Amino acid sequence: MGTHPLGPLLFPILDALMLLASRGWLRADIQLQRIGGKLQMSELATAGDGTAVAPGRAPFRIDPQEEADRLAEGVEELCDTLDLAQTPAVLTFLRVREGDVAIRFVDANGTELWKESVEKAQAEALLVTDQILDMVAASEHAFEALQTAFRLEAGLVDGYTWDGSSLVLSSNADSPRVFPARKLGDFDLFEHRWHWAWAERRSSDDPLYRACDVQRTPPGLSALWRPAYHCDEGFIQGISSALVLTLGARGLFRALEANGRIARLWAVGAAS
Repeated sequence: MGTHPLGPLLFPILDALMLLASRGWLRADIQLQRIGGKLQMSELATAGDGTAVAPGRAPFRIDPQEEADRLAEGVEELCDTLDLAQTPAVLTFLRVREGDVAIRFVDANGTELWKESVEKAQAEALLVTDQILDMVAASEHAFEALQTAFRLEAGLVDGYTWDGSSLVLSSNADSPRVFPARKLGDFDLFEHRWHWAWAERRSSDDPLYRACDVQRTPPGLSALWRPAYHCDEGFIQGISSALVLTLGARGLFRALEANGRIARLWAVGAAS
């Protein structure tokens, strides 16, 4: 993800901001306050193309409050590492020089406490980027139509088997239904960690490997070509919904494995 010395602390804050801010933002101002000893985000204002815009809903069916809490916790940890004399009251993020991000922390009196910049290449290696947001947004309506049709065909599923190439979905009311399917990956619900199925083979013959463009590692799409990472399940389900279309599949199927610890996702109707 780049060599920024504060990357492990700073990049998760930027990922959270990307989920909370309006798409296409050029400036984001975050107001913080301490309530009951806990740092919390009290307001987010974003602007783009010189016009003030209100923050849009968090995509990927992620709880905006949880993401705001995660951002504030990340800021707290970063401030402890930097050993700042005061807690910042306002964080300002500016997109400059065609992709670089300038960051500034100030106190309640407007005094600068800290500033830093993240280069374009590092920003494009974040999990949440404009490219990822655009990809999911562009597929949203088409995926919902496919998923609705798949659910109607599959019925109320109460069991399944997987043989490596096909899913057999069963219900009490209907005969089992067989679907070609491709495993997308596993999400660890305890560790909040996703692992792509393409990483098990790493073969250019694998349609999922090609769909994630692993060989080229294009900027802005590291969520596809990084083999594993920590995230929310809603984030990976959003990405998986876009891949359903890319793979020519008919829907997304989720099932719990390992005594409920692992949520496994398949693109149904995509041949393995």
